Amino acid sequence: MASRPAPDGPKNPPFPAWAVESLQTLSDRRVKQISGMGVRIIGDPERMRVPPDIRVAEGCAELPGVSEAVAAAAVVAVMDVALRTRTDDQDFPDDEPTEDEQ
Repeated sequence: MASRPAPDGPKNPPFPAWAVESLQTLSDRRVKQISGMGVRIIGDPERMRVPPDIRVAEGCAELPGVSEAVAAAAVVAVMDVALRTRTDDQDFPDDEPTEDEQ
């Protein structure tokens, strides 16, 4: 299978603005830790640093949501199953003595 060259343009999606500072802090810490390990490093650890010109997404992504009615129905369904399971466990408690223990 022959490989094709990558198309021009960005290779990765942009980062959300709220994440950039944390990413830069973590990458700075990683480079400092690796550089301070006292071992021979092949390559330049600085290349692991998040670049200052990182692409940042414009605005926020629209997240899907659910109505209050759907959320409430989901909570009721989960509680119903949990209560049924608990009731079933009470019908057959584990702490009843067995025939050998009587």
